[in-house]
This record gives sequence, C-alpha cells and structure tokens, in this order.
Amino acid sequence: MATMVPQLVFHSLDTPDQAPNDDIVQRVIYRTDLPYRAEHSSIRYPAELNRRPTTMGALGPYVSLICGHQDYIENCVLLSAVQAVGSAARLREIRAGAYTYVHRFRHRATN
Repeated sequence: MATMVPQLVFHSLDTPDQAPNDDIVQRVIYRTDLPYRAEHSSIRYPAELNRRPTTMGALGPYVSLICGHQDYIENCVLLSAVQAVGSAARLREIRAGAYTYVHRFRHRATN
C-alpha cells in the first residue's frame, strides 16, 4: 500500500511584512523553483487560518504552510494531520479487504 506523508511547515511572523508572498508559498508547497501562476495552482487559503495580518495558512497537496499562529493552533493542525493520515490508512485497509472479498465472491460465482 502507498504511504501518505504530508509535510507541515510552521513559521513565526511578527509583522505583516514578514508574511511570505504567493511566489514563496508556491515554492514551499510545490518544492520547486517555478514562477507562480495562480491559474495553475491548487493551493488553498482557508479563511479561518488567514484572519489576521500576522497569520497565514496555505494548504497544498501533501504540504501545508502555517505562519504566525499561536501554539495551540499549530498543535491542532498537527493533531488533525495525524488523525487524517491515520484515518486514510485505515480506509485503504478496509477498501483492500472489501476488494479481496468481492474478487473471491465473483470468482466463486463463475465456478
């Protein structure tokens, strides 16, 4: 089975000027040095993580960037990621078992 390994990047911000711009965000999330093009991006900026000028949250495929949030918010993000990865792994196990039983049933039905 495939392994899901999300990355969480936490960064402190003291002033709004320290917030990373869209180009830096896409370089962190996509881990590549390409020019930023909003029309080709799947990065999301949830309103709840971007309420204040000194806080920022950007979510991409397998990488999340959290900036300027209090410790308890960062802890919640970490625990949510752990829960999501654990749930996804369990669902993959259930799906694999279900496909095995369906395959056995179909094979038995043809005999």
